[in-house]
Amino acid sequence: MLDSVLRVTKTGIEDWTVTKEKTKERYEKGMARMRSGDYSGLVLGMYSRNFFPDGSGNHSVTRGLDNEKLGLEKENLDEFTEVAVKQALEG
Repeated sequence: MLDSVLRVTKTGIEDWTVTKEKTKERYEKGMARMRSGDYSGLVLGMYSRNFFPDGSGNHSVTRGLDNEKLGLEKENLDEFTEVAVKQALEG
């Protein structure tokens, strides 16, 4: 995703401040927010699961997808990243 943002914004990694956080810690932080009633933690926690080392959160790897059977086309990540960047800049 970061590579897509860099392409869409025509920027380099040196133009950004990138921070790192261990996946498990990020997941636990999200779940703690949920337990305290802050449901924004759901997004934080569930998104973090995609990056667990065992791949358990990556459904396309663990179980596969049926996109072809459903007639779904492969999406262009940069196309949708461009939409998200535009929306973020416009507020």
